Amino acid sequence: MGPIEMGSIHFTTIYILLPIVPNSTGTTYRCARVLPPMDDSSSLNSPELQHFLEQEKQKAMVSQMIGKLTDICWDKCVTGSVGSKLSSGEVSCLTNCAQRYMDMSMIVMKRFQSMDR
Repeated sequence: MGPIEMGSIHFTTIYILLPIVPNSTGTTYRCARVLPPMDDSSSLNSPELQHFLEQEKQKAMVSQMIGKLTDICWDKCVTGSVGSKLSSGEVSCLTNCAQRYMDMSMIVMKRFQSMDR
């Protein structure tokens, strides 16, 4: 949405679209949040806005990681048709798969952080 005029004050509403985990048909988007109107363009570079954008980016990354984790572990561990509940072997496999995925994600993240220094 573009600027909104109210008397001599101009407001800009910002809509942020974040990707939802890509699926077989492509990436879809959701509107994450509508920021309150800002009274001037200098507000676009405010520390509060930058902090908000960083938080939303981190939320999107976590959401994407959880979606990817779910897809990978489900495909690996759930081999038959799903009944009313998972077998004990499937539950164990899903738990181990999720733990290994999270451990590897932490290792990769720490490695990238050390490369930045």
